[in-house]
Amino acid sequence: MLPEDLREAIDAGLPILQQDLRAISFANFDLRNSIFVECNLAGADLSTALTDDVMWTSCDLSHVRLATAPRKKMMLVKCNAAGLSAPGALWSDLMMVETALEGANFAAGRFERAMFVAADLKGADFSQSHFDTCVLMRCGLEKLNLARTTMLNCGVIEGDAATADLTGLTIDGGLLAMLTLDGRDFSGQSLQRVNFMKSSLAGARFDSADLTQSLFIEANLAGASMESIRAPTAMFMGADITRARFNNAILDMANFMQTKADLADFSGARMEMAQLGEASMRGARFTNTRLTMADASNANIDAAQFANASIHRLNLHAASLNATLLEGARGSPIGTDPHRFAAERYVPAPVKD
Repeated sequence: MLPEDLREAIDAGLPILQQDLRAISFANFDLRNSIFVECNLAGADLSTALTDDVMWTSCDLSHVRLATAPRKKMMLVKCNAAGLSAPGALWSDLMMVETALEGANFAAGRFERAMFVAADLKGADFSQSHFDTCVLMRCGLEKLNLARTTMLNCGVIEGDAATADLTGLTIDGGLLAMLTLDGRDFSGQSLQRVNFMKSSLAGARFDSADLTQSLFIEANLAGASMESIRAPTAMFMGADITRARFNNAILDMANFMQTKADLADFSGARMEMAQLGEASMRGARFTNTRLTMADASNANIDAAQFANASIHRLNLHAASLNATLLEGARGSPIGTDPHRFAAERYVPAPVKD
């Protein structure tokens, strides 16, 4: 039961300041366009309240209950909402800034244009949820549950997701950038058009995943397992893929320029028209690899193996081929172009005054 003075203040559109509202039921109450500052609503029941356009600042919303009714334009700033319960809720234009959501239950929810900035999402449950055009930036991601969640055009930027549950996560477009994801298993998942820029994915598994048009620019994929991935036109520019395994992968027109790919294994992969320029691929394996019309200009391919590889019109312009094993390869590669070689190394004399 709401105190009468509180009802009057809300009806009058006045901000609610420093009120003790613990465990109060807001059943069927209209809170739209209200402002709550430094209020304690721990354990309150907002499940049937109307909460569109409500702003909560420095409030205790721990273990508050919200129902599945649509929630629009709610904003939580520097609140404690640990244990908040809103399974199956529909959210749009939600913003949570520097808010603690540890152990919150958002399972099977739907989020459109939601932003979580520097929020603590430790142990929060977003399993089986749907995100559309949402951002999670610099959030605490420890043991975050995103199992069987779908993300469309979303960004998860900066954070340690090493212990997050990403089982069955599906992403189409968006960012998983500057994250710690070492050793994570993405095998068989659909991660098309995802930007993993500067993320740490050392030892991660992407076997049989769909990475079509995804970006791994300057990412750490050292020792990663990428076997049988589908990644045509994917970009790995500047990435560390040392000792990574790309066996039987589809990498047509993929870009590996300036990658560190020493001892990487591309056996059985399809890499037609791939860009390998200026990459370090010392000791890499290309057994049975299809490299037709790929470009390895200025790459270091010392001691690499090309047994039974298809290298017809593979561009080896100015590539380092010390101890490289091309015996058994099929097709005729393109050698160094002397005019291009001279032009690339031409240094004009300084202009004198």
